[in-house]
Amino acid sequence: MDSTTDSSNLAALLESRLQTWQKARDAQEQKLRNCYADEMRIPRDDDTAGTGQAKAKKTKGIFVGVTRNKIRAARAKLIDSLFSNGSMPFDTEPTREDLAQFADAAEDILTEQLDRGGYKKMLKQGVHLLGRYGTAVTFGPFVRQETLTSTTVDTSMGFPRIVEQSYSFDLPYFELADSLDVYPDPDVDDPRKGAGVFWVSMESPHTVRSWASLPGFENIDEAVRVLETKTDDHGSDQAKELRGNIDYWRGDGRVKVARFFGMVPASALKDHDEESLLEMLADGIPDDDGEQVEATIIIAGGVIVRKARSEQKARPAQKCVYEDAPGEFWGVGIAENNMAHQAIVNAGFRLFNESKGMALLGTKAVDRSKFLPTENFKKHPGKVYQFKPGLTPEEKQSAIIDFTDADVSSGWQEVIGLSERFSDEDTGLSKYTTGTDGNHLNGTATGISMIMGASALPLKDVLANIDEMWIEEHIEALIDWNLRYLEPETVNALLGPECAQKWAMVKEFGKTSFMTWKATGS
Repeated sequence: MDSTTDSSNLAALLESRLQTWQKARDAQEQKLRNCYADEMRIPRDDDTAGTGQAKAKKTKGIFVGVTRNKIRAARAKLIDSLFSNGSMPFDTEPTREDLAQFADAAEDILTEQLDRGGYKKMLKQGVHLLGRYGTAVTFGPFVRQETLTSTTVDTSMGFPRIVEQSYSFDLPYFELADSLDVYPDPDVDDPRKGAGVFWVSMESPHTVRSWASLPGFENIDEAVRVLETKTDDHGSDQAKELRGNIDYWRGDGRVKVARFFGMVPASALKDHDEESLLEMLADGIPDDDGEQVEATIIIAGGVIVRKARSEQKARPAQKCVYEDAPGEFWGVGIAENNMAHQAIVNAGFRLFNESKGMALLGTKAVDRSKFLPTENFKKHPGKVYQFKPGLTPEEKQSAIIDFTDADVSSGWQEVIGLSERFSDEDTGLSKYTTGTDGNHLNGTATGISMIMGASALPLKDVLANIDEMWIEEHIEALIDWNLRYLEPETVNALLGPECAQKWAMVKEFGKTSFMTWKATGS
């Protein structure tokens, strides 16, 4: 066995695991897609399912976006609460007053890293996904190279001149995954538990090739080879494609990339050359002792391009939910809570239009034997009907008989109104809260205050989830990373010598027991 064999076996193991977990998520994925369609106002065959009404035919494409406005309103209120004062949604406090300078230095460093890593933008996008899908997952901290460029005046040559100085450093950051691209172990409700979690996306060949210059990446040429395979291959080349399940890892000129964070056999992470393998066999040491270790694996095009044992204290995946569904991985969001109302509004509005059209235009019975064969009966202004010659006035009068259809649309207004009330209760977002209606509410200051206070309670629960599941986890991970990897030299370049001096003392101390901190969203 060599390292290539180990990687091939590991790739096959993870591909099988990914396909199993994808299949286990099929029912939930359909629900997530429906949530997306409801927010984006995309008509579909089942968007009036459960209303008890026959499907409207002529007005099928009409989609009234009642879900979208609720998601936008909740997103705006949550983001306003998280960043109302313009600062990051966390705060630190020293355990003693004389330790305040060190707590302030740690907070300044965290704020700088979050700001440079685009944390505010990521959190805003995450809040949107929470409203849409009910669940969103972030991954990290990852590390990327950043360059700080400063402009100074240099007088070392006896005369002043403007020069630029560059300093490169490692920046920890977090990434947000689209909920549709996350495949967790179906047996657990937390991505940090169980066998692991996959984050799958389609990347361009250019993106995959760019990884070749990064440390720890390998097999890049083989990963993008699937896109260069000719469609008219024959013989053994075609057989290799079938055996390698190539189509699963490519599509539309892009490469499927699966990032896995979880447990794998320890032996799969070892690179055994021939000499070390012979020594192991001579000593009677088995190559695989069955040990499972935490690892980060990246598969591109069905090929492992990076594998490494995880050095972080916790699996780098953080789940947050809009509303908890006890015992389940997936939470409940605004779109799911509003599905019944969205379906009723769609059905009601479409049937309302068709009923009005039927009542206004009516229906007719036609005796075709009294018209010329070329008559098409299509009605339009200036229409001329072509009778057969020789008909009597009585025959002409009975050739077309008009019928009057009853207007049955009035009852749907009451149904939609009742559904709106239930929707407001299910989502916790009334029409007054979303800014679309205030005509039927108490117009006094006291009444409005009571309504706004009641509507804020569900959003406070969401903020508490964001605090606990995301912000606290992110800050804890950053603190751990900083204590292990952040050097005072980098702090000096970013925040100056005074902060760097304090951080040097903290790093030497090796822990942050001198301060407490809390998320401030809720």
